[in-house]
Amino acid sequence: MRSVDYDPASGVTTIGAGVKSYDVHTALARDGRSIATGTCPTVGAAGLTLGGGLGVDTRRYGLSCDGLTELTMVTADSLVRTVGEGEEADLLWASRGGGGGNFGVVTSMSFRTHPAEARGTFALSFGWEHAAAVVKGWAARVQGMARSTWCNVRLEVGVDGSTRVSVGGCCQPGDQHDEVLALERAIGVEAMSVSTSEKSFMDSVRYFGGGSTTPRYAAVSGSDVVASMTETLAQALPQIVRRRASSGTVSRVFLDPLTGAAQDLPANATAFPWRRHLAEVQWSVQLASDPTRAGVRSARGWVNGAHQTLGSESVGAYVNRLEPGRLLSDYYGANIDRLHRIKAQIDPTGFFRSPYTL
Repeated sequence: MRSVDYDPASGVTTIGAGVKSYDVHTALARDGRSIATGTCPTVGAAGLTLGGGLGVDTRRYGLSCDGLTELTMVTADSLVRTVGEGEEADLLWASRGGGGGNFGVVTSMSFRTHPAEARGTFALSFGWEHAAAVVKGWAARVQGMARSTWCNVRLEVGVDGSTRVSVGGCCQPGDQHDEVLALERAIGVEAMSVSTSEKSFMDSVRYFGGGSTTPRYAAVSGSDVVASMTETLAQALPQIVRRRASSGTVSRVFLDPLTGAAQDLPANATAFPWRRHLAEVQWSVQLASDPTRAGVRSARGWVNGAHQTLGSESVGAYVNRLEPGRLLSDYYGANIDRLHRIKAQIDPTGFFRSPYTL
């Protein structure tokens, strides 16, 4: 369940469903290869992929699920199924972004690989008074930048109520200075601070992941998906973050792009539906290691309030950030009807069920 095997002849890797993202990168990098994953090193590659899989390679190579070619799944009828384009094609479609826990137990997955290349990195910070301009400029830039470039925006309030807005990303080695200038032009404001570097592939994995492992902590999180960046939305996002200034917790919103290679496929090509959209908006509140009920309620209330503020600006949500009480249709969009049909065929008695399953 934790194995990583690479076939040089085909360029395909087969991994056990228990492998964490950092371990995948470490194993494949020995052969100069990689697959698209998220940045958090301790996230399971299987769960990430089944929900879609966003990360720093999204604009260049697509989502994690886009590289998935085959998987082994044990379904409720006790069959061990080989799921691929040649057989069980519907189940492969559903496994590319249809969420974990819906159809069976995945034991292994095979992916196309791509080169594990060195990266240029860049990070810019801006004054909070420019937060709306940063969000708007970033949104314009991520729709036209080279596919080899990825960056996201972070709006954050600290435990002391201080606010920060930053943009960080990666690109081809040597392009980082030009990317900084292009972002500043798009935003229309000079950054307060800038840092750039060139890193080996594995050093960049550790850079974006905060190391080779992630300490466990309590958090409340959620998401929205937005199709564009309107003036109303750009003004609302900093205001939502400022609401947490007196909470005594670290509260953040991240904007991760859904542009570039993520848009190469039609919206119905996989179960992941958000392929004609600008970004996923991730809401996150970091809580104490032993949070109080009041602290959890406050954090959840902030996330729910953020959804309400966005209103029709949000078209849905990301299934890898499940939230209590949210409609399943929010996660699957127009693909939910086909997912329901596949669920009825594969698991007609609802053996695999939870408040979040189809």
